[in-house]
Amino acid sequence: MTNGGKPGFDHFVLRYLFLWEGHEKNIHALMSSGNPTTMALTKAMHGFRIARSFSGIGEEAAKRRVLGYIERAGNDGRRSVSSLTAMFHGEFDRENLSAASKLLWLRHQAPFLIYDANAVAALEELSTQRGGAAGGLSGDYGMFEDCWRAEFARSESAITAATGRIVNLLPYFEHCHRAGSLQALGEKQWFRERVFDNYLWYVGGNVLAARKQRRKQRKKRVQVGAGV
Repeated sequence: MTNGGKPGFDHFVLRYLFLWEGHEKNIHALMSSGNPTTMALTKAMHGFRIARSFSGIGEEAAKRRVLGYIERAGNDGRRSVSSLTAMFHGEFDRENLSAASKLLWLRHQAPFLIYDANAVAALEELSTQRGGAAGGLSGDYGMFEDCWRAEFARSESAITAATGRIVNLLPYFEHCHRAGSLQALGEKQWFRERVFDNYLWYVGGNVLAARKQRRKQRKKRVQVGAGV
């Protein structure tokens, strides 16, 4: 199945299922435990490729402080993301909005959404295609969440249909699932939301690549015009 030249959601169900079973499930289990360890945080940061955003995070004391910040931020959606982002800014002199959303998702899953550059680019592109204003989502988690949920609602029926066919993937996951458990996984709202995240990652990656290519072409035209 295709969707306007893009892979259909069945593709992203398979893609996310491999990602979840490959490493996200284990990281989430470690981070959502009653008392996550600094080793769990290290695995989470490397698994979600955010470690380099935290200067000095190799120190055990810094890791313990980050775990403390995550607990202090709580489980209150955008308010918690804003709070954790502010704490990260105070500790590391960087807001680390994307990292905050990812760590809170690993800790709690719902109601958090994962904020990243690809998702922002994809949502802005989709909004523009519908006649909306381009831009405005970067750095604003509240606006990002509103736009994300609006776009998800437009695709929810197609995503639900695709996740309903997840049992067809059982031959590839018999080492970790039975038909019933795989079907149950596909019915979870957080799983459907992460399928949409993977779709946004794909769309946003293409958007950012196209922007980079246009910048190169403009630079080349300027150089040619200047006789460089």
